Amino acid sequence: MPDNTEVRRLIIALSDLDWQVRSSAAISLGNLGDGSAVQPLITALWDLHESVRSNAAISLGNLGDGSAVQPLITALLDSDEWVRSGAAISLGNLGDGSAVQPLITALLDSSGDVRSGAAASLGQLEDGSAVQPLITVLSDSDEWVRINAATSLGLLGDDSAIQSLVKALSDSSELVRGNAAGSLGNMGDGSAVPPLIKALSDASEYVRSSAAGSLWSLEDGSAAQPLIKALSDPSELVRNNAAGSLGNLNDGSAVPPLIKALSDTSESVRNNAARSLGNLEDGSAVLPLLTALSDSDEYVRSSAASALGWLNASSAVPALIAALSDSSATARSGAASSLGDLGDDSAAPALITALSDSDEYVRS
Repeated sequence: MPDNTEVRRLIIALSDLDWQVRSSAAISLGNLGDGSAVQPLITALWDLHESVRSNAAISLGNLGDGSAVQPLITALLDSDEWVRSGAAISLGNLGDGSAVQPLITALLDSSGDVRSGAAASLGQLEDGSAVQPLITVLSDSDEWVRINAATSLGLLGDDSAIQSLVKALSDSSELVRGNAAGSLGNMGDGSAVPPLIKALSDASEYVRSSAAGSLWSLEDGSAAQPLIKALSDPSELVRNNAAGSLGNLNDGSAVPPLIKALSDTSESVRNNAARSLGNLEDGSAVLPLLTALSDSDEYVRSSAASALGWLNASSAVPALIAALSDSSATARSGAASSLGDLGDDSAAPALITALSDSDEYVRS
C-alpha cells in the first residue's frame, strides 16, 4: 500500500510555484498507484508548463482510472507534442473504446512520437476500425510509427492486413520487418508461409528469429526443410525458434537434425530440441533423450524427462527413477510427471518416496 502521507505531500506539490517540483510530483504520483491522485493529476493536465502536463498524462495511464479517459482525449490536442504523446500512450493503457477514433485521428499528428504512441495504443484497444488506418501508417516516414503499426496489426488479427504486413517484410528497418514477421504468425493464414520462409534468410537476426517463431504457429509442412536449415544459423535466437517450431510441424525428417541440436552450445536450443523430439513421437529419439537427462542444464534435463514420457518410452523408466534424485527440482518434477504418465509399477516405490520431496511441484 502506498504511504498516504507521501501521496498527500505530492498532491500538494502539484501546486508548487516551481514547475520542476510540480513535474517531479506528477510522475511520482503515477508510480505510487494511489487512486486519490487521479483528480489532482487530471487538473495538472492544464498546468502552464508542458513538462508537468506530460508527466500527468503518463501517470494517469499508470493509475488505470477510467475517469481520466476524456481528459486525456482532450490532451491529444495539447500544443506540446510530448503531452499529446503521453496522452496517446496512456489511452491505450486505460483500454477504453471511446479513445479509438481520437487515436485514429492522432495517426495524422505532425509529431512522429504522437503518431507512434497512437499506433501502439490502437493495438491494445482491439477495435477493428483501426485496421485500415494502421495499414496506411505502415508507410509512415517515421520508423517507430511503422514498428508499432506492424505490432498492432498483429494484435488486431485482421486478415485484411496480411498483404500489407508481407510488404512490410521488405521495409528498410529491421525492427519493422521483425515485427511484421511476428504479426504474420498471429494471423494464422497459410499465405504468409512463403514470405516468412524467405525471411529466414534476412540479414537481421531479429527478423530471422521472428520468422522462425511465426512458422511454429502456422503449422505448414513446407517450412520444415527451411527450419531444419535454420538449426545451423549462427544466431542462437534463430536456432532456438527453429527448434521449437519443428516440433509443431509433424515432419519426421526433422528428427535427426533435432537430435543433433541436443548437442547445441545453447541450453535454450537444446531445451527446445528435447521438447520437439517428444512432440514428434519418433522412437529413434529415446536414446539421445536418455543422454540428455545428464545435460548440464536443469531445464534441458527436465524437458528430456518430459519428452520421454510423451514418447511412452518404457525403457526410460530406470533412468527416470534415477532422475528423481536430480539436484534440480525442475528436473525431478519432469521425471515424476513422466513416470506417472508411463504407469510402470516398478516406479511406484520411487514415486511414493517423491511424495516427501522438498519441492511442491515434485510432490504434486
